[in-house]
Amino acid sequence: MKHRRTSLPCGFQEDALIAVALDEADAALRQAVHTHIRLCQACCGVFARYCSVQQVLTALQDPRDVAEPLQRAQERLTQRLVRQPAVHCSYYWCSTVLAHDMQAVRRPR
Repeated sequence: MKHRRTSLPCGFQEDALIAVALDEADAALRQAVHTHIRLCQACCGVFARYCSVQQVLTALQDPRDVAEPLQRAQERLTQRLVRQPAVHCSYYWCSTVLAHDMQAVRRPR
């Protein structure tokens, strides 16, 4: 994975924080990052945000976590898309001695 080479205000490399948050760092880099974030509040916050993103990405990769909500959503959508019975009307002219009249007749389908 290609990381951008960005230095944080304290001079620490952001790609080191990313590598540790993504669990792609070796033991030495992991130790260096954990030592640094104990002393640097800004990097601690950045690292926490990267860890949070990693947790979301990990959760999205687990199909068990999304299968049930997707199934419920599909069921609700299917219920909404069920075609409601339609009432069809036809009209005809009926002449009477009183006047011409238009009648609506409901006919089932």
